[in-house]
Amino acid sequence: MNHHISFGVLIASLSMAACGSSTAPPLGTTSAAVTAASGGAGPGGSATSGSTTGGAAQTTGTGTSGTGGGSMGSSSGGSSTGGPGFVSTLAGAGSSNDTCAAYQGDSSFSPLLLALDGAGNVYVTSDSLDEIADGGQLTNLGGFGNVAPNGLAVTAAGVTFYSETANFTNITSIFMGKSTTPVTFPGPLCADTGSDAGMAGIGSVNGIAVDSLGNVYVADAECFTVRKISPSGNISTLAGTAFAQGDKNGPGSMAEFSQLGAIAIDPSGNLYVVETDTNLVRKILPDGTTSTVGGGAIEVGGLAADANGNVYFSSDQDNTIRKMDSTGLTTIAGNGTMGYMDGTLGPKGTAEFNTPGGIAVDGSGNIYVADTANCYVRIIHQ
Repeated sequence: MNHHISFGVLIASLSMAACGSSTAPPLGTTSAAVTAASGGAGPGGSATSGSTTGGAAQTTGTGTSGTGGGSMGSSSGGSSTGGPGFVSTLAGAGSSNDTCAAYQGDSSFSPLLLALDGAGNVYVTSDSLDEIADGGQLTNLGGFGNVAPNGLAVTAAGVTFYSETANFTNITSIFMGKSTTPVTFPGPLCADTGSDAGMAGIGSVNGIAVDSLGNVYVADAECFTVRKISPSGNISTLAGTAFAQGDKNGPGSMAEFSQLGAIAIDPSGNLYVVETDTNLVRKILPDGTTSTVGGGAIEVGGLAADANGNVYFSSDQDNTIRKMDSTGLTTIAGNGTMGYMDGTLGPKGTAEFNTPGGIAVDGSGNIYVADTANCYVRIIHQ
């Protein structure tokens, strides 16, 4: 399929269908100011919430963390209620014999990538793409191809995007909404549309993000660049230079990256990516200017960012959820014990996780977590 098929036309039609009206508002002007997340060393997610002015739509990504392990820890965990300062469980049925149990139509509910839309619905990849409403009610949105998704994103209006890369052909496919016919990109290729370097394509996907205009962003680990796919299907390089691996900050092609993993977008359209080998988080402005936010001390998995520029990430290295801001790192939830327990926040709190992956943060600061090995979706109430 030709990769110049328009993202924009499909997004518009899906948005109008979702709103039930031929006069649906443009993306980014719904009831949510959104943030996003993704995964490199772990899966990732995106988020949403409460501003009437909206912002960039959100994203998630892919990961390399394991998905097995089963539920561990106290059998008294798993409360379905929570409030500020507490972790609760939104959805899932736990595991049996290290296999995630069936949950509301999913034969094995094992959340990996995660995102939020503007209405507060949660989207996760498991055996299929699932939507989870407030209260934990699950709707199956359809299955995947022959390979697991390596990126997930959803706009504020609820239009989903997910990416797959074929094992042998290296063709990247991006599925939009309920369409079973993807837009495809050959690979592993690093050339942009219209360049003299040959056929345009994608190197390798380690997470995707989507903004309010329908532009899709790819953390391209093969090319050491952040790529942008326009609604018309044109590929360009937003930051970095193909095959130039390094740690330089600066505008556009002057920046250099190492092994790219998770990617996230905030309501202002700023992108955040993690380098899986250095665990540094880099920030990329809409014009491609790149800087280093921080990190390096601990493995970063799922990634999210809020409207204030705060970065949140999951780490399966010590089963915690952390916040990165101008003052440094703060442990939001997880006491370092691999287990399953709903409870209080902080490094000395009672809440426990097991291989947390995709995360998303809403406009109220609540964080949604794909607690992958425990087979649950959890909420950190702040």
